[in-house]
Amino acid sequence: MKKISIIAALAALMMLVSCADGEALETTKAEDTTKVIEMTTAEDATETVPAVGVMDVDFATVEIKGFLFATVGEDPLYYAEGCDVYASSKPSVATVDGEGKITPVSEGVTLIGYGIGDRTEAIAVCVFTEGEGPDRSAGESANVFEVGETFMHTAPVGGVEYFSSNENVVDVSNAPNLSFKETGYACVTCASASRPFTYSFIVYDRTVEK
Repeated sequence: MKKISIIAALAALMMLVSCADGEALETTKAEDTTKVIEMTTAEDATETVPAVGVMDVDFATVEIKGFLFATVGEDPLYYAEGCDVYASSKPSVATVDGEGKITPVSEGVTLIGYGIGDRTEAIAVCVFTEGEGPDRSAGESANVFEVGETFMHTAPVGGVEYFSSNENVVDVSNAPNLSFKETGYACVTCASASRPFTYSFIVYDRTVEK
């Protein structure tokens, strides 16, 4: 019995060391279909750390990992849980608290940064005014680009025309080369004689509100 107890204790210790050596990024599906990312360590997987200053996330270089649609007046959203740091590049668009709760404030696009230790990531949060939202004909997905970028689109069929719901955000005047001019949302329609194809675009910048 003593030998079995020692083996069990050694196995538990090895598992703890293994968890502490690497940080896990686990993606699950929340009840309200909002994506939830848990970034935890073995040392303290339950401690909630208060939100800290925006300078703790380098929005000039942080990698953008995804997006969320939100609407002013709707319930807050949760994206990342168990992190050491949360910050919004534009709190006037959406704020985030120390538990990763994102509250839409006004129309626009902000980056929500989150991280643990020296590892940080961010998502683009596109906020609509009450009663507005993304074009559902484009489905639930969206393409995320930074202001100033361009993209050469390959049309699924030949002989198409391009239309943008907001030329100030996505300029299609040189289509199929698309240009991303300013932050916001636009739906681009690729129309042909057979059927139209629609695509949602979220355009962000890395400007941080003072």
